[in-house]
Amino acid sequence: MNKTLHFLVVDDDADSLKTIIEYLKSMGFEKVTQARDGAEALQLLEKLQTINFIISDWDMPNLNGLNLLQQIRSNPAFAQIPYLIVTSPISQETEKIVLAAESMVNAYLIKPFRSQVLKDKIERTLELSVRGPQKQVVVVDDDADALSMVMEYLNKLGFRDIKAFNEGASAVEYMLQNHESVSIVISDWEMPGMSGVELLRTLRSHTQLHQIPFLMITSQSSMDRMKVMQAARANVDQYLLKPFTVSDLKKRVDLLLKKSVNLFQIENLVSEAAEHYSHGRFQKAFDLFDAALKIDGAHEVALAGMADVLVKLRGVQAALPFYKKAIDSNSVNPQGYARLASAYEQIGLLDKAIAIMQSGVRNVSFSAELHFQLGRVYNKAGMIAEARVEFEKTLEIQLDHKEARLMLELLNERK
Repeated sequence: MNKTLHFLVVDDDADSLKTIIEYLKSMGFEKVTQARDGAEALQLLEKLQTINFIISDWDMPNLNGLNLLQQIRSNPAFAQIPYLIVTSPISQETEKIVLAAESMVNAYLIKPFRSQVLKDKIERTLELSVRGPQKQVVVVDDDADALSMVMEYLNKLGFRDIKAFNEGASAVEYMLQNHESVSIVISDWEMPGMSGVELLRTLRSHTQLHQIPFLMITSQSSMDRMKVMQAARANVDQYLLKPFTVSDLKKRVDLLLKKSVNLFQIENLVSEAAEHYSHGRFQKAFDLFDAALKIDGAHEVALAGMADVLVKLRGVQAALPFYKKAIDSNSVNPQGYARLASAYEQIGLLDKAIAIMQSGVRNVSFSAELHFQLGRVYNKAGMIAEARVEFEKTLEIQLDHKEARLMLELLNERK
């Protein structure tokens, strides 16, 4: 093990910070710098150019571990530094809940919204209801003004049977007793006690309630938080769950050091392969990507590069396994799904392309491009209603997505 490493340990908890530093010292690492939060960590990275390994807590004030990770990965000077994030089972469970939300919720309504937008969302969501003509709506929001506004909108839209709750637990209790009457649930995202995401997960876990359509009222900040979490899953090198032992820490550090050495070799090979590919020297590119994959058979960029080369040398069919492996290597990268779906599309397998894109929008939260591409393939397959839904979702996530807006206008002209 390289004892000359310079560690940066970031944690606002003094006891936790002390424990990690003591563990590192017991492992023979003497060069350890400490920071109380992500903001201080960034300052130290700029000041101390020798830092080459980061261990950071997840939950911290000012700049948490996930936001710190994002800033580090976006800065070329620090992007390749191994990053070990320390978290608790509770934090990890919260991440899973939030990232699962998009695959469970039926529609989102982003603040601020107009009455017509709410009307359109409700109508679309009610189409999924199994309650027949019954139109009872359950509204959950801890903000009295927001709750009143939604109820006022619902009244204007003709809804008379509305049950309002200012927290999720009471809403769940009511719905368990009256599940045959409830046609739709409208809930805010940010609430104390039981958040909107947790309410959604609770409903989906009950047999009597799991089919009730759910409309989530959220904000751009909530979406941004999900994007940060999603990116963290793609970019963090290792997780270390609390409580941990010195042996646990040593194992993670060893893994990252090995990965760091391999990564340097692989990046040189991949960079050279990409250069050959861009100049049409496909066999040479193939040999270099192959060498990279012999070092790390799950390297996403090398897998995707190999697939692109095989398309040129042997055709799309030969490339498909490598596109699939690239997704397995990083299941939250939207580009992986787009590449594989495009390959299926090239050989005329639209049903396969659709299935891949559907898997992508389930696994990658709030990706405007994935929803757009799914809509485009739906449209190509003649599934106009489904295409319209995906283009609308694209615009919910990215209001300035010009292609989605254009496609919606073209579809509406067909009516």
